[in-house]
Amino acid sequence: MITCSVKIGEELSAAAITRGLGAPVKRTNICQLKFNFADVVLKIIVFDEPTSGLDLKHMREVARSLKSLADQGKTLLVITHDPELVMAGCSYVVHMEKGQIKESYPLDESGSKKVLDFSESASEF
Repeated sequence: MITCSVKIGEELSAAAITRGLGAPVKRTNICQLKFNFADVVLKIIVFDEPTSGLDLKHMREVARSLKSLADQGKTLLVITHDPELVMAGCSYVVHMEKGQIKESYPLDESGSKKVLDFSESASEF
């Protein structure tokens, strides 16, 4: 079973969801996927490009919200092209191209360098 819903709580205000934290009006979808296998329930909250069109201040606010949700034990999947968001709000990277996993790594010192190197090489094109 896959369900998609929007939860508005302390971390995500109605304004954040409908206007992208003060940006022009846009739609942000937050999906929760629930997989039921007997007594095991895995919940993943999916954020697809949550900082698209946001300035740095509001991107950092989103990153803080992501960290807060993770600190509460939530499992998050963030899909983004935003290296600043990755560096500020994520703990693990899965780099995909054309539907294939190219590499995956924790966002430690070595992983941070990989993100920055990739970001720099991608901006050259």
